[in-house]
Amino acid sequence: MKNFNRHSLKGFIRIDATDKLVPGSLIFDKSKPRTGEWIELDVYPPYYIETTTSSTTTTTTTAVPSNCYGKLYNWFAVNNTVPSNDIQYGYLYNRFTLNNIAKSNAHVPSNTEWEALSIFLGGDTISGNRLKEAGTTHWDIDSGADNSVGFTALPSGYRDSPGTFLTLYTNFLGWSSNPYHYIILQDNLTTLGQEYGISKYGMSIRLIIDTPDIDNGDGTGIYIGNDLTHYPIKQINGVWWTILNLVETLYHDLSIIPEVTDNTTWSGLTTGARCSYNNDITLAYNGTPVPTLIPIANTNAHVPTSTEWETLSLAMGGDIYSGGHLKEAGLVHWNSPNTGADNYSRFTALPSSERTLDGSFSDPNVIACFHVADQYDSFTEKIKYLVYANASLNDDHDLKTVGLSIRLIVDAPNSINDDGISGTYIGNDGQTYPCILIGTQWWLQSNLCETIYQDLSLIPNVTDNTAWSELTSGAYCNYNNDSSYDCINTP
Repeated sequence: MKNFNRHSLKGFIRIDATDKLVPGSLIFDKSKPRTGEWIELDVYPPYYIETTTSSTTTTTTTAVPSNCYGKLYNWFAVNNTVPSNDIQYGYLYNRFTLNNIAKSNAHVPSNTEWEALSIFLGGDTISGNRLKEAGTTHWDIDSGADNSVGFTALPSGYRDSPGTFLTLYTNFLGWSSNPYHYIILQDNLTTLGQEYGISKYGMSIRLIIDTPDIDNGDGTGIYIGNDLTHYPIKQINGVWWTILNLVETLYHDLSIIPEVTDNTTWSGLTTGARCSYNNDITLAYNGTPVPTLIPIANTNAHVPTSTEWETLSLAMGGDIYSGGHLKEAGLVHWNSPNTGADNYSRFTALPSSERTLDGSFSDPNVIACFHVADQYDSFTEKIKYLVYANASLNDDHDLKTVGLSIRLIVDAPNSINDDGISGTYIGNDGQTYPCILIGTQWWLQSNLCETIYQDLSLIPNVTDNTAWSELTSGAYCNYNNDSSYDCINTP
């Protein structure tokens, strides 16, 4: 079998004795060009071959646009990992970080806002106990804390200006946005206190969230940090608070917050920095942090592995022929000759093209490229693709920034029709997709159009070519950044 480079395609067609185009394989004999043998023609998209009674001519044609190609995603959206939010004490930050650490939908609380929280909880003399985690799992002394509003303050200690670490297990110190102010909770007191500290101290940070990134509708939600850490938040007296200390490693402009471990360097700082207590990352988190996978598929589906793609191919006769059985038949969307296409599987693959490494888009109506869940190596991903010019299901690999389509395997359809082989899948955003049973696997019959992950966090839409080429996190786009291509195909 001849393998194609998917970026420089050539078309192979068969011409019979009456000069009609006949779909066929990639084997050809140039010594017998018009007796039912195979010939090779160069056909560059978006053109196709038309024939007359005695010769072949190339005719420029306009590619047929489709509003049902779905979205193109990079590999990071398929394998969307975010930093761990299994946070224990969080990081300690000096005061120089405060102005730039919150996103535009959040801020560091002021003295007035801390005081309003305290008043709501009964005043300074008792509010400390309402905010602290109950018991002595983390606090040295149990002062009767009940954590009644779920704020869950832990005794994260602080770092003083010479760089010494102090009061772990006994004090929570959290910055206020007012100059030099911070609040303090102590293990042996029920109070919430306000004190002064110099800018070189390292303390914890809690945020007030003006607009949640995810609102669960029950007074809880998610704030997504600058480095994509997902912080649980809770509404207390109408105000959204983070209920874990920050572990941000980036400012809101995505520049790095340096981690400073050396005491002398810490004491000389005049710019923002962070550290773990005792420079021990396992205190910032509950042990060594492990990134969290947040799928693009709903809980009853998944992105197929290369093994599952192979199972699909075998069900359709193997790689040489299965591509034809997966492609939509005819030339409504695919360029001629759309070799071997009969859509026997009802998979209905459309030529949704791809977004290349530099952010540009390949020609339309020529190729369908799909993500595979497992990677080729640490730098590149595996790819499955179909082309207009052969009937094969083809393999390739490329860097993880290319934009490709996604088809899901549905583990349990949301509904199954009376025929027993067709049904529906409901995506994260509530859209309904048709699905079909092929062999033993339920496959979507349309490319994915998701704009949110399983946890309802947004997948960014990146249109700029340079920005796309530099991505290291999940994103999507529409073909040619044209939203008319974005819809679910209903075969």
